[in-house]
Amino acid sequence: MKDFRHMVKEMDVPDIVQDKAQSAFAKIQEESRMSKKNSNNIRRGIFKSQAAAAVAVVAAILVGGVVYAAVAHFGLLDFTRNGPEEIPQEAEPLIEKDISPVSDGAENDLYDCTVLEALCDSETIMIVYEVSAKENGKYLFIPEDAMPTDNMSDWTNYSNQIASEYADANNLTIVNIGGGISNREELGISVESLRFQSVRNDVMDIYVRCEKESDVTNVNVECTATACFLDATSMDDIIRKTLIFTLEDKTDAIVTHYKPEKSDGEIDIPIVDIQVTQTVLGTYIDVTYNVENMENIDYALRIKDGEKALNFRGGGVEVRSDGSIGGQYILDRQELGNVLTFEAFDIEDKGTTLGTITATLE
Repeated sequence: MKDFRHMVKEMDVPDIVQDKAQSAFAKIQEESRMSKKNSNNIRRGIFKSQAAAAVAVVAAILVGGVVYAAVAHFGLLDFTRNGPEEIPQEAEPLIEKDISPVSDGAENDLYDCTVLEALCDSETIMIVYEVSAKENGKYLFIPEDAMPTDNMSDWTNYSNQIASEYADANNLTIVNIGGGISNREELGISVESLRFQSVRNDVMDIYVRCEKESDVTNVNVECTATACFLDATSMDDIIRKTLIFTLEDKTDAIVTHYKPEKSDGEIDIPIVDIQVTQTVLGTYIDVTYNVENMENIDYALRIKDGEKALNFRGGGVEVRSDGSIGGQYILDRQELGNVLTFEAFDIEDKGTTLGTITATLE
């Protein structure tokens, strides 16, 4: 393990802070290794690098009530590294960091909001934005779906206390922070996922990821931050601020189609179209069904490239904005063969294959 002092050698941190932080840094390294097992927890922001952990520890150590070093924000790579949504190295230069959004004009006395980083291709949008209190030392920001009784280790690496206990001990007022993309319908977004990482008590970084149907090159995004005090009684009590900006797809997508053959087995698999989109971020397989109701698809699919089983994310069936019914399967970037095989199986019994259908590259 690298020494903590080596990690902060350029930060001009007093010796007393380094002494207190050395053991905490070692603990964070261990928690980082353990937290990879819990990567599905959307509130868990994992320290993916020793450098990020070092900076965060310094920010969390107080000497005489003063923080000696400000923590850097958490970017897309911090939220995704070593996880299922990891950004390929060749895509890292495409991350946009110089973003100048236009505000919707809504002002408040509680917080400011900044878009830190973003990346998109023809299928996916990823954004990190930051919500920071205008007045320091008064608030404890927690994720929008968190409760005061939740353990802060779900979204911080500087405390494992219960949020309400931490707030009481430090004379802080709890505020739920959230938001996301507010023009989802316009972009053809049905589901978005959020992850939260606290930079310090009153600064929260939020990672947003979603798959979109809009295939335009430049995407106009409306990113809304929300804040809500615990005593709120209605939607009118939610404090909102929206930032509007344009993201450019720089990934040069390659689209191919596979023609499905007649299915075989106990059930008929009514797949009528298979589109494969390749970008630098990944490989996307879009399956379209010839059904009138999505409830008719009461099974899941396995996908094989020849004899190789493909590992993917997603796959849920949904009604798209054009009225068609289908699902998207997201893979790490890879070249696919000329023939794909789709196996339908009972969701409750994954070992039972109900039917198969093959598809040939057109």
